[in-house]
Amino acid sequence: MSAIRRVALSGVAGMALALTAGCVSGRWSRVVEGRELSGPALAAELTPGQADLSQCLAALGAPNYVEEQGAGMVLSWGWFRSTAWGFTASLPTRFGSSASFRFDNLDGRTRGLVLFFDADLVLERIEHGFLAELRPTLLQRRPQIVE
Repeated sequence: MSAIRRVALSGVAGMALALTAGCVSGRWSRVVEGRELSGPALAAELTPGQADLSQCLAALGAPNYVEEQGAGMVLSWGWFRSTAWGFTASLPTRFGSSASFRFDNLDGRTRGLVLFFDADLVLERIEHGFLAELRPTLLQRRPQIVE
């Protein structure tokens, strides 16, 4: 047996022995949020300048966001798909403590469809992409007079 192979086997055996005092866990997850709204059928059904609000709602269902923009309005739908896997190995320490923190901004990874309507509630345009990129200007509030 070569020296490199002997060292590698010793390392693997040492890690396996150390993990018997700890915990090893694996995970696989799949997250599905909303229903994907895209494709040629949708584009053919909802034509800017022709489709109105009621036709869009009948085709797409209830939106995730509804915002006012000028005299018109903006409706947004979102969907999210994710698959992940990984493993965790932990060993006891003499201090016996651990800490974790997690922050998740779902809009950053959520794909979406945004429909813009004019004052007569006729579809002006359709935009596809990530909601975080499509919606930031919509989230800016207009100045209002305070009495």
